[in-house]
Amino acid sequence: MIKLTTDRLIIRDHIMDDLETHHQLMSDPEIMTYIQDIQTHSFEESKQNLMYSIKESKNENRKCYFFAIVEKETQRHMGSIGFTIFEKNDTGGNCELGYFLLKEFWCKGYTTEAAEAVIDFAFNTLNMHKITTGCIAENVNSEKIMLKLDMVKEGHLRQHVLHDSIWKDRVEYALFRS
Repeated sequence: MIKLTTDRLIIRDHIMDDLETHHQLMSDPEIMTYIQDIQTHSFEESKQNLMYSIKESKNENRKCYFFAIVEKETQRHMGSIGFTIFEKNDTGGNCELGYFLLKEFWCKGYTTEAAEAVIDFAFNTLNMHKITTGCIAENVNSEKIMLKLDMVKEGHLRQHVLHDSIWKDRVEYALFRS
């Protein structure tokens, strides 16, 4: 099991005990406002999603590193963060980062803190070369996290994502190991 620690957090592979909070996160329309494509609509769907993460954590050729974010002090599961590897070779690899938290933990620096640990793991343990992420342009809080992580804006894609029946812009950010 992968387990990363920060001052306030434990970032670890998911376990079945995460199911209740995982469902709370994945099925909440407000939390999933900008990532509706992965939102779940039933407890069973959330369970299948969690089981996929757990199964992937045991995969010898792992491509998906989806982690629970746990508050150290209370041991409360508060969110999820992770990345998917798209390409890996002898010189490194490319992956895409994603994250979300329970609403009560928003705007307190937890996501940035967790992302810093996950980025360090991706670069220094897995030898990733580039980490990308992005969001619908109106999701300014997510974009602020990308900026706090010193990510570089690589693109602003006009009318790129169909969201709530409206074509919306998407911003793309990246961070390189060097």
